[in-house]
Amino acid sequence: MFSADLFPVCARAIAQRLKKPADLAKEVLLEVQHAPEEWPLWLAAARVKRANALGPRFDNYAMALQAAVDGVGVAIGLRPYVEDDLASGRLVAPFKLAVPKGQAWYLVYRPFRQDDAALVAFREWLMANIKPQRRSPH
Repeated sequence: MFSADLFPVCARAIAQRLKKPADLAKEVLLEVQHAPEEWPLWLAAARVKRANALGPRFDNYAMALQAAVDGVGVAIGLRPYVEDDLASGRLVAPFKLAVPKGQAWYLVYRPFRQDDAALVAFREWLMANIKPQRRSPH
């Protein structure tokens, strides 16, 4: 259905302090417990050798993103999770660099169910509501 890109997101007040990726070394980096690879992946792509990754760890993306909205620190935005927050201005992507997470979301079902009316309706609804992916986090 879609893949995911990673990029830092934060409140506008924090974004104003971030001129280059290395500036993240002075910020609190918010992590998602089950995705410890995300910050290292983005930081490596941005060629940032050292950053403070000792920020709070959250059980899920929703909690980390809410902390970013609240100005606690900088979270890794995962497209498509942050599209609405970026569009509304609740979060800002301070850098243009986005890196592929290397994973995707799929709708999986058993072949004998492919014509099941409920599955067909769900599949059509899902595909109609998936937003086209954009290349830039802004």
